[in-house]
Amino acid sequence: MNFLQGIATGGNISSYSLWYDRYSKMPQFIREMILTGGKLIKPNSNVVEMLSRSAKGQDFFWLGARSFKEATKAKFISDAFRDRVGVTDSYSVIQNYRESFEKAREASGRKFSYTDWMCYLGMKFIVPNYYLYRMDHLGMANSIEIRSPFLDYEFVNMALSVSASQKLVHNEPKYILKKSLEGILPHEILYRKKMGFCVPIREWAGDIMIDYIEKNLKTFCDIHPQFRYDELNQLLKQLKAGDEASVNKLWTLYFLIAWFKRWLD
Repeated sequence: MNFLQGIATGGNISSYSLWYDRYSKMPQFIREMILTGGKLIKPNSNVVEMLSRSAKGQDFFWLGARSFKEATKAKFISDAFRDRVGVTDSYSVIQNYRESFEKAREASGRKFSYTDWMCYLGMKFIVPNYYLYRMDHLGMANSIEIRSPFLDYEFVNMALSVSASQKLVHNEPKYILKKSLEGILPHEILYRKKMGFCVPIREWAGDIMIDYIEKNLKTFCDIHPQFRYDELNQLLKQLKAGDEASVNKLWTLYFLIAWFKRWLD
C-alpha cells in the first residue's frame, strides 16, 4: 500500500493520512492478519507501528507522544505493572486532545481537514509541553527573557483560520510564511531541509551515558520492578555494539534513570 511505503521511506505525514484512513476502514480481521505478518517480518519497524495503531482504532498522527515504539515499550514494562495500571499505551495522551478537537469541530460546524487536526495538536500539545517549556528553562538559566511573537493570540487565530490547502502547498510546509520572506531571506535558507532541535547525542555524551546506565541499571530495576532488567540490559548491549539506530533510546533510558534517581529514590 502507498501509505505503508511512505511510512517506511519517511513520506509526508499529511499525504499518507488519507491512505491510513482507508486502510483503517478495512475489516478488523484483515488488519489483524496483516499486522501479524508484519510482526513476523520486521517487528520493530515503523510500518508495524502504524499497522498496530490501525488495528487498535487509533489515530495516525501522535506528534511527540512517544519515546519507544509501543511494541518495544511493552517488552520493557512488567506484566504485573501493566495489569495494575491498565493503560500504558501512549495514545491515551493523544486521545484526550482528539476528543477536544472533535468537540471544537462540532461546535464550529466547519469541515476540518487532517492538516487542521495536526495544527491543533501541535498548538495544544507539542508547543507548550516541548518547545516553550524547554525554551523558557534555557532562557532563564542564562538570564534571557525570551518572547515568541508568532504566538500572539490574534496571529494564532488568523493562522488557524487559514485553509489547509494554503498551509501545505506541493508538500511544502509553512508555505505562506516562506513566500512572505522570499524577498528578505536567501532561497537556500528558506527552503533548506528541516533540521529541528536535534543535538549530536552520541558525539556529546555517548560514553558518559553508557557508563551511567551500566552503573545504575540493575539498582534502578531492583527499586522499580515495573521495569524489566533483562530487556533493558539487552538494549544497552545493542548500543555498546554500535547500533546507531538505538542512540535516542539510550538518551531516553539515561534520563529515565536519572529522573527516578533524582526525584523518587
